[in-house]
Amino acid sequence: MGSTTKEEKKNDKIYNLHHSILNLELPPKTMWMNMGYWDHDCIEFPQACTALLSEVLKSAGFSTRTSEKHILAADTVPIKLIDVGIGCGDQTQYLMRTNHHHHHRPKKISSYTGITNDRTQFEYAQRTLSSLRIVDGEDDVRIFCADAACPAGWSRALREATEALAGSSGEEQATWLLALDTLYHFSPSRQLLFDHAYRGLRASVMAFDLLLADETSVLQRVLLSVLALLVGCPVGNFCTVARYRAQLVAAGYEERRIEIRDVSGHVFAGLAGFIERRDKEMEMFVGRGVGPYRVFGRVLRWWASSGVVRGCIVVARR
Repeated sequence: MGSTTKEEKKNDKIYNLHHSILNLELPPKTMWMNMGYWDHDCIEFPQACTALLSEVLKSAGFSTRTSEKHILAADTVPIKLIDVGIGCGDQTQYLMRTNHHHHHRPKKISSYTGITNDRTQFEYAQRTLSSLRIVDGEDDVRIFCADAACPAGWSRALREATEALAGSSGEEQATWLLALDTLYHFSPSRQLLFDHAYRGLRASVMAFDLLLADETSVLQRVLLSVLALLVGCPVGNFCTVARYRAQLVAAGYEERRIEIRDVSGHVFAGLAGFIERRDKEMEMFVGRGVGPYRVFGRVLRWWASSGVVRGCIVVARR
């Protein structure tokens, strides 16, 4: 009793939920990739990713209420925006469109330059943004495939685009560098971009980044070093808040104009929980889980429980 017959096993292979792959909507409506800002209202990945960008913008002093006419609505001068690590362009869409029914650019963003160093993601973003008429050949909205970590190696076109953004056009305006969940990947470090942002672009900085806790054990540091090597992040990029501030000050930013806010409680555990739920759903419907993201979920659980890594929003005003 209770044993499964050969016929039942055969039927299990035929009559299961794996045909769900034929019902998936491809390409996906969104291709967001950041750690997200998770609260009681956020249960889906794209929603949390959008929330993280919104939190960064609000920390820099911008309103992100999409009910307003313009996403970046604030009592400020027009913004010239340099956005590094744009991935597949979802944050570009968020910034450059008010909602799904309008294709005009928010007036507060006078110019936009997006940068990603992944060729596949760049080509995907180019196709998507062109189809939405967000990138349509105009010089004031452009994206590039380049290594944002090494400004000295930027192409002439990218240098001219960003220098034009930083230059004076006769009207009062502010230049901002946006780095959403990307700087800890930069090799050899963030410092070259911070230096260029302050001296070359004359830009303020708004970012979400990963920092190291002030007090960590030898074992925690060793494990983190191994993890950094496995994912291709420079080990030195995991630094304390004090050292991070020192990097910004070395670039030229004043200490009193640097703000760092720890939002770890809204990041790691929430994303870990989502990955765990998605893993079970994939197993049920497709017959396989989320692969390497399962390991990433365990890393996030470690960060959430130990506090060894902190997720922080950074604002440095020029």
